[in-house]
Amino acid sequence: MFWEYSSFEWKMMLIEKRNWFLAFLALFFFVISYFSLNETNTDNLDTEKRDEAFRAGISVDLFSEEAKDLPEGEEIYQNLLSELSALNMQKYFATEDNHSEFIEQGRLINQLRLRNEELNYIGMYESYIVPATDVQKDEAFLSYIEENQMSLIEEGYAASRYLIDTLTNISGLIFYVFIIVVTHRILIYERSHQTILRGLPISKTQKVHSKFLVYFISIVGLLALCFGLAFLVGALGDGTGDFRYPRLIYLNGEFQAISTTLYLTYLFLGLVVVTGVVVLLSILLNTFIPNGYATIFIAIGLYFTSALFSIIGLNQIPFQLFQFVDIERVLSGDVAIALGNSQLDFIRVLVILCVCMMILWGMIYLLQNRTYLRKKRSEAVA
Repeated sequence: MFWEYSSFEWKMMLIEKRNWFLAFLALFFFVISYFSLNETNTDNLDTEKRDEAFRAGISVDLFSEEAKDLPEGEEIYQNLLSELSALNMQKYFATEDNHSEFIEQGRLINQLRLRNEELNYIGMYESYIVPATDVQKDEAFLSYIEENQMSLIEEGYAASRYLIDTLTNISGLIFYVFIIVVTHRILIYERSHQTILRGLPISKTQKVHSKFLVYFISIVGLLALCFGLAFLVGALGDGTGDFRYPRLIYLNGEFQAISTTLYLTYLFLGLVVVTGVVVLLSILLNTFIPNGYATIFIAIGLYFTSALFSIIGLNQIPFQLFQFVDIERVLSGDVAIALGNSQLDFIRVLVILCVCMMILWGMIYLLQNRTYLRKKRSEAVA
């Protein structure tokens, strides 16, 4: 009976014109975004090093004259001059695809930057200081390049780059709101529309389980379809790209470089888990609030509670759960840095989200069966 009800629920979802419109909108977004991002996201390793050299030049020009009179200040100034020279060399070696020299100059730059940190950046403008986290990222990138000996510069805007950019763009609020809009009437629809299966011998819990599976599978299926469409658009536009090219993630308390393929796998897996959490949240809100629009507004309001808690200094995990919805920021380490918790890497956040799913499901079960539980309690008392 469960599968018959699920089949009927699936058909009812497909009948809804609103769901087809949302699906078309998602597919259209993944197609049209390529043409926008292809014009704006033209950065590669060469442009990155040019920007770094430009900032290093400004840092030298703005260095405090008073600080040069101090031994530490003079050493930092000489380090900045050496860093600027090494960055200019890196630009040349990157265009020549000379791995060994590029890596050698890169490690020299990292040593100079770490030494400046030890000297407390005396005489430097704060806005031009390169933080230690960026040094760690650069070292991870250099190690990956050294081990895999691949092209240094990622040419063009191929599918490998477009997939990362477009999934990064939807991660967080956009994806969260999309799921809420799709599922905002997940329980309410059956209450307001009598169906021939309303009287089926199936429990409320089984009905909720069925609805969850139908919407969860549908959204993940649509996400996979959008993923495939984005790959096709990117491949037709500028080729498939290099899926071995390094991407940086925060894992086990440090920054690591992994292949584009593995990065996309992590990102997609994170979005799948987020889908499960948000669908369950929508079900829970529908249980409390028999109004679809109210469900949307309250869910969006809840999303911003983490930012409000941060303002008042509550950065503990229970107050920052909605930060974890933005999987891209989790992967990049931005969430761990923002909350000052080095343990919040991708794996731990996935575990936290899975625990949240179990808690949400437990709350939904208790609310859906509260009448039955009260009756059993009354019988036990009698």
